[in-house]
Amino acid sequence: MTETLDATYGLSPVQQGMLFHHLSHPNSGVDIEQIVASLEEDLDPTALRTAWERVAERHAVLRTSFHWENVEEPVQQVHQRIELPIEIEDWRGLPASEHGGRLAER
Repeated sequence: MTETLDATYGLSPVQQGMLFHHLSHPNSGVDIEQIVASLEEDLDPTALRTAWERVAERHAVLRTSFHWENVEEPVQQVHQRIELPIEIEDWRGLPASEHGGRLAER
């Protein structure tokens, strides 16, 4: 399957700086924002996945990847479609004391 891109752009100065810091200090996590939420109501995993896919379809920034290896200048590429790496895990059967350890493994 041939991948189709919507566009390719050079990096902005801020993006160049972020890439520099990422390459200088890998795994520092300084530019990563992670949110953990506990939902008390029943959740439909299929509907949640579909909703996130629709959000990605609407917003190009969520379909953008960055490439700096084996290229003259770093670029960002906007993909027409992406596959979201969503993993669904049900921890309801685990004791609450194990949740923190499992989350730390992520």
